[in-house]
Amino acid sequence: MDATHQFWWNWWIQLAVAIGTIGAVILALFVSLRKPKPQLKLKVLRAEGEPTRLNSGEDVRFYHLHVWNERRSIAATEVQVYLSRLDESGANGKLQKVWQGNVPLRWRDQEFVPTLQKIGSAKDCDLCQIGRQSGLSLMPLFVPNSLNSCRQGKCKLILFLQARSNEADSEVIRIAISWDGIWEDTDNAMKQHFAIEVLADGQT
Repeated sequence: MDATHQFWWNWWIQLAVAIGTIGAVILALFVSLRKPKPQLKLKVLRAEGEPTRLNSGEDVRFYHLHVWNERRSIAATEVQVYLSRLDESGANGKLQKVWQGNVPLRWRDQEFVPTLQKIGSAKDCDLCQIGRQSGLSLMPLFVPNSLNSCRQGKCKLILFLQARSNEADSEVIRIAISWDGIWEDTDNAMKQHFAIEVLADGQT
């Protein structure tokens, strides 16, 4: 085989290898794009909250956010739920943005569970609590200096929340919290003074 034939023979081999490599990359990308991903969802667990008594003796109610995966067989890994924005009703009654950032919420029983969760089966995180004496407190994992997490008395808040994982993120939801500052012991009585709900698009 002369030098010319050797050149073209090597050229065709290198071209075939290059085409094969590119094809393998495209196929892997196609499979990755077509592979089903987890579908994370958020909702308020119980509108009436969960009453309990702290070691200090104060009566409180905890309100939780329920985190679940519509595709339970495809687990979402390293999941955290983030508070990304807080709006509050001002003196004129109009909502205004008072904080924006990214701070994760506590998981229920955070002291005994990992900070990053794997979600096939559903889990709950702490959203806020109301105490007979201490008032309303949001419950992020830590409180940035710029975030006022506590309220005493009447308030209306809108929380922007999102579950994030390695594989996929949930939609951002808005949760409205309204409280007239009054504490009641029973579920039904407390619901007359405190309301918590997920807002639909366009709802305020």
